[in-house]
Amino acid sequence: MTSRIFIHVVTMLLLAVSFVSCTKVPEMMHCDCKGEFYYRNHEGNKIYLNHLNDWLIIGFERQAKAEEIVEYVNKTGLFKKVDIAHISYPDSTRWLSEHYNTLLIVNIKQQKTCSQLKEIILMLEQSSIVEYAGNIFCGETNCSTWWATGFCFYVTVNDENDLDDLYALSQETNTLIIGQNEFDLRSFVLKANKYSTGNSLQMANFYFETGLFESTGPGLLFSKGSITGLGF
Repeated sequence: MTSRIFIHVVTMLLLAVSFVSCTKVPEMMHCDCKGEFYYRNHEGNKIYLNHLNDWLIIGFERQAKAEEIVEYVNKTGLFKKVDIAHISYPDSTRWLSEHYNTLLIVNIKQQKTCSQLKEIILMLEQSSIVEYAGNIFCGETNCSTWWATGFCFYVTVNDENDLDDLYALSQETNTLIIGQNEFDLRSFVLKANKYSTGNSLQMANFYFETGLFESTGPGLLFSKGSITGLGF
């Protein structure tokens, strides 16, 4: 019980510091997003990401039909026209594939500010067929590599026999523990979506910054050579 109370207090304090500034609170959408996008490397240092102003990724519910996805996206009027060929489907042979989303990379007609992108993400996540939406990041100044917000993140606990903190924080943030690495029993895969406290990138950082875990990492999707190659 003491551990759960501690988790709850830590959660509330970190949420107040980290997320009130630029995430899912509509009245705070127009704040400065500088320095918000980063992940932690194995040493715990922040690695900053450069978000693109005219691209987003959308993760759809698995049961959503291709025609339904295309119709919804095109009807928003925000994006360059998409068709069924642009949709990326999960590989059913991959580990934890039952938790993967159907993905679509969308190109916004006009470049948006960081705050405007957040508003679009919030709007997309109001749809019943959208499980999450997120930013796309450029890896280098010449943008030869890209990363996109994925659905999962990774947490390494200090002791695989003591998972109380992991379970408690998962409940507090509405993130789902979906897998455990059979080769390293201290390593877990968790899923974040629009119902979670934040997206997978935010949650990876949030878990690390509690100080309760050895390390965390975001499940960023990666592509080299083509932004539309982001996916599985």
